Amino acid sequence: EYRDEGISARKPYTKRPAMLQLLQDVETIKPDMILFTKLDRWFRNIKEYYKVQDILDRNKVDWKAINEEYDTSTASGRLYVNIKLSIAQDEADRTSERIKDVHGQLIAQGKWLGGRPPFGYKVENDRLVFGDNIHITKDAIDYFMMHHSLNQTAFYINEKYGTNFTYGRLKWAFSQPTLKGEYRGNANFCTPLLTDDEWN
Repeated sequence: EYRDEGISARKPYTKRPAMLQLLQDVETIKPDMILFTKLDRWFRNIKEYYKVQDILDRNKVDWKAINEEYDTSTASGRLYVNIKLSIAQDEADRTSERIKDVHGQLIAQGKWLGGRPPFGYKVENDRLVFGDNIHITKDAIDYFMMHHSLNQTAFYINEKYGTNFTYGRLKWAFSQPTLKGEYRGNANFCTPLLTDDEWN
């Protein structure tokens, strides 16, 4: 059994761990048949489907959707598979567009989409505002502006505040455009800590 829960069938097969394991077994174990429920659970991307199909063909491994009928041994059967994959890909694309539209509206309204807020900020009533540790962020920025060293800055604030910043984590924190009030194209998303010039 190969479980792909929570992973979109639109993703490249190389980003689907269960699919990679299956294909490795196809090359070594060479199963007779791969079973899945529906074609759109197998793939929602025509280009990726054919990449995997080439591997299956090379190893003479067949597949079957247990809730649908397909016959890939005929031209009309292969056409039907193409049509079904096109429909599945179109549905996925439309859903993605709808989600992007909704996200775009929320961002335009200054609403945080979720996830961990940048260091120094917190989420309050769906909006990004200064958090209780904003003074650490300000101190780190001031120290960095003076010394121009991420390593020194990380050491300084870790010693002073008991934080556990590394070079990479501090670099990521300083690269967040929310520091200048911007988020995903909305330049007035939240209260800025830095001007554009300072952030740049």
